[in-house]
Amino acid sequence: MRYILFLFCVSYLLSACSTEVDTTNLSKDYLMDKWQINNQTIHFYDDTSAVLLSVLKDESVDTMLIYYNFQPDSSPVQLDMQVYEGSLKGMNLFGIIDPVSQDTFLMTSKMGFEGQAHKYRPQHFDSTKVVTYVRLK
Repeated sequence: MRYILFLFCVSYLLSACSTEVDTTNLSKDYLMDKWQINNQTIHFYDDTSAVLLSVLKDESVDTMLIYYNFQPDSSPVQLDMQVYEGSLKGMNLFGIIDPVSQDTFLMTSKMGFEGQAHKYRPQHFDSTKVVTYVRLK
């Protein structure tokens, strides 16, 4: 009986401390911050622009300006990005995200041509192509 009570208390504490995101009430404000992806940092602004800083092999920094389209009400949640200034100018990335917590989301995406998101956007998460974004504090 004590063991069952112990398990109940532990599960209650874990659920109370969870930072999971309620994806049914996800707002556009979720993205507004700086996020880390491997050797890159992206800062999303509320005007649908973002700045991507990428540290290159020679330790120089490549800066890219991005327009993004975030659809928190879609299922799965959609995040598209288009580079409009920088070394990858013209690149379009069509993606879906899984906001696993307030400070982490997973993204699967595919490059494609502007205006053809329906053709390139993944329909489900591919574990071999998932990128983890972590909010910088």
